[in-house]
Amino acid sequence: MARKSSKKAEALMKRLGLSFDHILALRFAVNVAIATWIVWTTLRLIQDTNPIWAIASMVAAADPQPGEARKMFRARLINVLVGCAVGLVFLLIGGAK
Repeated sequence: MARKSSKKAEALMKRLGLSFDHILALRFAVNVAIATWIVWTTLRLIQDTNPIWAIASMVAAADPQPGEARKMFRARLINVLVGCAVGLVFLLIGGAK
């Protein structure tokens, strides 16, 4: 049997004309807002000069579909490794000066 709060939530969804996807999107937006505030505050406390990049990464990694988040993480990791390899090649060819 469904709980009272579950029935109330379903009644509210029906009255507002919301689908499960709308609720999922709303939950994602609230999670991103809370996580953004935590990341921004933490990075400001440790004197990071540009926390916007950390927030962008957090939003990309916080995808509500875990499969997409894994793909995004894998792509970012590959991009970092390729960037490191290219930078190393340029340092070896051009020198450290």
